[in-house]
Amino acid sequence: MGKAVQRRKEGKKVPVRVPASGPAPLRRSTRRKPNPDAENRLSSVPVPPRQKRLYITKEESIRYREQVHTTGGFDVDLIPDINCCGFITPVDLSYEIMHSTCEKFSRLAIEEYLRRNYKRHPPVLEFVKVLKAMSQTCDLRRFYITFEAKDVADEGKHKTYEALVRRRAPPLHLKFDLIFMREYNQDKGDQVIHIHFPSELQMHLNAASMTSRLTILFFSATYPCLRYSKLAGKYPEVVFLEVYIYEVSDVAACWKANKVSTFFLLKNGEVVDKVVGLNLRALSLKIEHHSGKQARCELNLDKNMNSSVSCSLCV
Repeated sequence: MGKAVQRRKEGKKVPVRVPASGPAPLRRSTRRKPNPDAENRLSSVPVPPRQKRLYITKEESIRYREQVHTTGGFDVDLIPDINCCGFITPVDLSYEIMHSTCEKFSRLAIEEYLRRNYKRHPPVLEFVKVLKAMSQTCDLRRFYITFEAKDVADEGKHKTYEALVRRRAPPLHLKFDLIFMREYNQDKGDQVIHIHFPSELQMHLNAASMTSRLTILFFSATYPCLRYSKLAGKYPEVVFLEVYIYEVSDVAACWKANKVSTFFLLKNGEVVDKVVGLNLRALSLKIEHHSGKQARCELNLDKNMNSSVSCSLCV
């Protein structure tokens, strides 16, 4: 045991020895000194602030609604300098991560589509490439993907398909839900627009009312309805909307269309007729009657039916 340690244990002071060379020099700080020339040079370069608008103009709103109405959200132009939350915007596929994400979701959409329709559609679709994609950020992120696939059953023809995919929130963000997938049709007039949210329904109803087009609102209990899609091809001038009762139950309850397939015929924002049950022949006659064509038989309208379209969920 050293003498210094023994003296400390005994409570005695231990003298501090200073080396002959003197005390150790202070350490130099490694922090860089500010360079006034560099600060002046950076401050002289104007940096424009990146501002995002919260609202769009009336012209942009009309063009945006028309594009969503005609394409179902699969082909929408970019609105510059706008907060994209809630808006459908194009996806830049030049970024590798976005391209790989859309490609992965396209393959998963094909697998899920074939699994749901294995009885009437054999598993013969093969993914080829992604053509374009749109995205929408709301509660969850949705992708409107247009891709090309090879139909082996149809002599290997390359066909274009559209898929609406919803990606779940973290920590389940790697999983996805396929809302629907359909074959692309260049004639957008004969497509059935599927409604998934109350605000989406109100947007399409307003767009159809502005153009005074006859609108068929179908609350379906079996999703999707192929017979309804075939009927839509016969009347390209009519807007066909489809709401799955069990997916948007609040809207179905507001329109009093629960558990039974119900058709509402609307024109200029008001209900003009109604068909209860999957009677497409009666619906076809009513479409001809209200679209100004020569009807094949006399139709008795329900005068006691309320023609108001007020919906607390859609306003």
